[in-house]
Amino acid sequence: MKHFLLFSLMTICSLTFTKAQVFMTELADPLDATGARYVELFNAGETAVNLADPEAKYGFLRYTNGGTTPQQTIYYLTGTIQSKGFYVVTKDAATFTAKYGVAPNQEIATTSSPIDNNGDDQTLLVVVTETDTITVDIFGVIGEDGTGTCHGFEDGRAERIAGVTSGNGGVWSSANWNVWGLTPATGCTSFVTRSVSTTDGMFDPGVWIGYTPSNTIVSFETTSSAVNESGTSIDVCVTIENASATVATTVDVIIKDTTLVNSLKAVNGVDYASITSPYKLTFPAGSSVKQCITFTIIDDTDIEIPETIVLELTNVAGGSSAVIGTKSSHVVEIADNDLVCPGVGALIISEVMQNSKTVNDPPGEWFEIYNTTDADIDLFGIKFRDDITLNEFFIVDRSLIIKSKDYAVFAYNGDPATNGGVIADYGYPTAANYTLANSTDGIVIECNGVIIDSIRWDNGATFPNPNGASMYLLYNKYNSVDNDNGANWAVSTAPYGDGDFGTPGTGDTGSSVNVNNEDSYCKIYPNPASDFIKVTSEINISRIDIYSYSGALVKQINVSGNNAVVNINGLNAGVYFVQVKDELGVRMERIVKQ
Repeated sequence: MKHFLLFSLMTICSLTFTKAQVFMTELADPLDATGARYVELFNAGETAVNLADPEAKYGFLRYTNGGTTPQQTIYYLTGTIQSKGFYVVTKDAATFTAKYGVAPNQEIATTSSPIDNNGDDQTLLVVVTETDTITVDIFGVIGEDGTGTCHGFEDGRAERIAGVTSGNGGVWSSANWNVWGLTPATGCTSFVTRSVSTTDGMFDPGVWIGYTPSNTIVSFETTSSAVNESGTSIDVCVTIENASATVATTVDVIIKDTTLVNSLKAVNGVDYASITSPYKLTFPAGSSVKQCITFTIIDDTDIEIPETIVLELTNVAGGSSAVIGTKSSHVVEIADNDLVCPGVGALIISEVMQNSKTVNDPPGEWFEIYNTTDADIDLFGIKFRDDITLNEFFIVDRSLIIKSKDYAVFAYNGDPATNGGVIADYGYPTAANYTLANSTDGIVIECNGVIIDSIRWDNGATFPNPNGASMYLLYNKYNSVDNDNGANWAVSTAPYGDGDFGTPGTGDTGSSVNVNNEDSYCKIYPNPASDFIKVTSEINISRIDIYSYSGALVKQINVSGNNAVVNINGLNAGVYFVQVKDELGVRMERIVKQ
């Protein structure tokens, strides 16, 4: 799903100390959970580092096996790493948390990313500036398949030795690493031939043998929490490590004036009982008991998208040279209890364009949903999210009615002039970073935490894996159970827009169930025609679309009733496809414009 960078001319530059102060200290490939793979970074410097600084963006890069050319994707990091702090990036946040009991700082779920590494690939930590791509650190040897070498940690782990204070600038040495791996290797400084599981107690994200914390560290207990807008309260807690036996520790919690994507900013004193900001928390000398702030949520009758409270730790003092830990911010999400949610299966995912051809990803990506019920549904407040990366989502922030037995189309880019010709009902905000991976990915429809429908495609294993065409759900499988089965999906063959294939908003003409349905008679005449065509049907028509022979949408009209006259006088002579949408589905007929 993701952002691709044409990595044609990579400039490898000399290091500066400030960049080299962040380096890799552990890489993990547990035998029992590939989803719990991770890379751990450590900041040896005296100052915090913004890994997402636009002028010096940190990211991971990968050379695969014995390749000498890097992947064309840099996977950028998004947070801040504190002085003497850690930043852990995993393949699957849910699996990581379940296996290690702590949350990672970031998830990169893409298969074959630098995090998805078992030691036969090379992982680079780079910094990207306006002019250069600088290698800060590397694990492995470029051009060498790691299997059976000193950097092969298949089903195991690699940990940096104590004493290292900076990245290696792109030159790897086994002398700086302790490695455990399944395949034997010789000539290594420290290599143990064995596998390692998460149950062995050897993996230690956020801990390194090269650093023993002595400072007092305060952090939020978690980075996020959720509460329903029902007049209840929620505690947000701050924890302390290495508390001083003689000196109390204080830290301020501030409420930031921040509006996050896909949410409203909760107003202090309006949406929750008034809280002083900054709010000072005090840890008594010798005490390791967490300190909390209680937020009492105020119920109202407004129907709205989720509201958020963004909190940040600042101004730490006392203790043993106290510092703020990696969990320095926290977001409270308040779900609206006035929102009326559709039932499970009321909305289903019916078509997906994850790999457009006429327009590069992601601007050409879109997906379609279908209302299975006999009632219209307002999609306001419905969340669409990734099935793995929970912070990759968008929420419909306006009233959007999807009629009974009808479709709605959601597009990364809502402009048909630049998205390949897709007419979308809703263009989701690019700031939400919601994209569809070509290989393996998923879509979840959710309302107030309840999953209405979800699918996950699998790089062609069971689901279709098209390029330049959508995949669509067979019409006789229109329910939230059958659309989980890849065998019930097919590749679209009907052209649209600029030349890709699919039927956004109409159901797919590849389904024999809903095309030219014999249960409803529809006639388009005259044919050939010069000035107009007449469309008549035994049931009500909702829309008529006319496509050029190349698949471009050239005319669209909404219809109320069972007949319509369509003016085609302005069309050039040639062959066109007329698609009629009614209560039973769609039908398409070819006409000749004279």
